[in-house]
Amino acid sequence: MASPPLLSSPTALPLAAVDEGFDEPMPGVLLVWSLAPDFGAFIRSRREELHLSISKAAKLMPASATYLRLIEQGEGPSKPTHELCTRLAWALSLDFRVLLEAAGGRYALPQGALAAAAKQFRARVGRLLFHERLARPSFTTSHMSALPDVVLGLYHDLAQRVDTNARVEGPSVRHVLDDDETADSELLLRSPSDCDTETLRQAHAQPQPDLLLVWLPSTGFGSHLKHLRSGRALSVRAAAAELDLSPSYVSTLEGGEGPEQRRFELCADFARAYEADLGDLLHAAGARIAQRPRPDEVPPATAHERLRRLLSHDRFEVHDFDLGILRYVSDFIARDLILFTISVDENGRTSGPPVFEIVQEPS
Repeated sequence: MASPPLLSSPTALPLAAVDEGFDEPMPGVLLVWSLAPDFGAFIRSRREELHLSISKAAKLMPASATYLRLIEQGEGPSKPTHELCTRLAWALSLDFRVLLEAAGGRYALPQGALAAAAKQFRARVGRLLFHERLARPSFTTSHMSALPDVVLGLYHDLAQRVDTNARVEGPSVRHVLDDDETADSELLLRSPSDCDTETLRQAHAQPQPDLLLVWLPSTGFGSHLKHLRSGRALSVRAAAAELDLSPSYVSTLEGGEGPEQRRFELCADFARAYEADLGDLLHAAGARIAQRPRPDEVPPATAHERLRRLLSHDRFEVHDFDLGILRYVSDFIARDLILFTISVDENGRTSGPPVFEIVQEPS
C-alpha cells in the first residue's frame, strides 16, 4: 500500500517543486488551497514596507491599480494563478514560495517527487548562470556541477531579489557592498607598475579615500637610479644637467642616502630624463597605490564578509536561507557570487531580460 502524501508548506520545498509544478504538477504532486483571510493585509503590509504606492506596485506587476487594491481588500481570487503569484512576488521583491504560502497554498507530494524537482531546478539555475548577460568568464560548468543544491539555490534566489531591487531603483549592489565602516581599511596595496600613468598622477595630485599614494621603505632605489643612468651611458654630471640637479645630489641619491620619503615629482623627473617607466621607478622608490579592490580581487575573508552583508541587507535578504549557508561557500564561490550579483544588478538597471524569464524552459 502506497504511503499517504505529505502536506508541506511551499517554503519547505525546493523552488523547482513549487514553481515548476504549480499549474502542471509533477506525478503525485497536488497543490491544495486553504483559506487565507489575511492575504490582502500581507500584500498591503509588504508594499508599504517597500514604500511603494499602489500605482507603482501595480505598474511593476503589471496590473491595474484597481485590481491590486481589490487584492489588498481581500476581494481577489480564492485560488491565485501562477502568473498572479509570480507578478506579485516580482513587484514586492518576495520569494515566490513565501507569497504562495501567504495565499494559502500547500503541497501534497510523495517524497520521491523531490529528486525530479532537484534535477529540474539545476537546469533552471544553469540557464541563469550561463546567460550571455550574466555569465562570468571564470565560472564553468565544472564549478556548477560541484556545487550542492543549497548553494545553487542561493544563486537563484539572490538573483531574483537583486534583479527586482534593480528594477525599482533600489540601492545598487556595489553601493551595498562598499557602504560600511571598514571601507577605508579594505584597500589593496598595488604596485605602481600595474597602474596607468593617469591613475598614478591622480593618486598623487587628487588623493581620494579609495585611491592613495603611499610610501614604503626602499633600499634599492639608489642602485636602480644608477642602473638606469648607466643604461643611457650618461655621466653623473650629464644626468644632473638633464635633471636640473647638482651632481652631488644625484650621487647622494644613487648612494642610497637621499630623503627617506621620495617625492613623486622627483621620480617623474628621473623617468623623463632616463626615458624609464614611471610606474617601475615609483615601485623602486617604495611607492604603492592603495586602491579599493575590484570584486574579483577581494581577499577571501573580505569576500565572505561582503557576501554576508549582501544577504543581510533588508532589500536582498533571502528568507529561506540562514547565514549558516556560508559554511558551504568556498572562497572562489564567495567572490563569484559577488560578481554574479553585480552582473544581475547591472542587467536589471539597463533593462536586460528579467531573471524570471531567463530561468523559464526554452520554447
